[in-house]
Amino acid sequence: MAPFGIPPLISIALISLGVVLASQFAHMKLTNREMMTEMKNEIKKLRKKLKELSPKDKEFIEIQNKMINLNMKMMKESLKPTMVTFLPFLLIFWLLSSIYSGTGPIFVLPFSLPIIGNDLGWLAMYAIFTLTFSFAIRTIVERYYYGKGNKK
Repeated sequence: MAPFGIPPLISIALISLGVVLASQFAHMKLTNREMMTEMKNEIKKLRKKLKELSPKDKEFIEIQNKMINLNMKMMKESLKPTMVTFLPFLLIFWLLSSIYSGTGPIFVLPFSLPIIGNDLGWLAMYAIFTLTFSFAIRTIVERYYYGKGNKK
């Protein structure tokens, strides 16, 4: 049994859901989405101009430098949530490791996978739950919070 008498599989699922929700919330609150969209559109325009120019043109280098600067700004903006959530998530990961490292398999598959086998420990289950929850929550947020709907 895991902490609070909850089975390990359920507690790992709840913890990974909490981590994914916190990560998504941090991303939503700390990233300026409008600025990111404007920069992406500007880079697309600059890329079109760049294709029309010869690499020997002076304007080619100027546009290339502008694109590099925009990409650096975008990277800085997208790293904000990571910088805020890195240490707390590292602490959660360390706690999971200390709680579940000696428990043995958390889930046993009815078949054997190459390299992994059929016993899945806490790390494999955490990864599976986190990837699943992350995909589902990101899809829900994109569709309903940002209103992208069925964009093609």
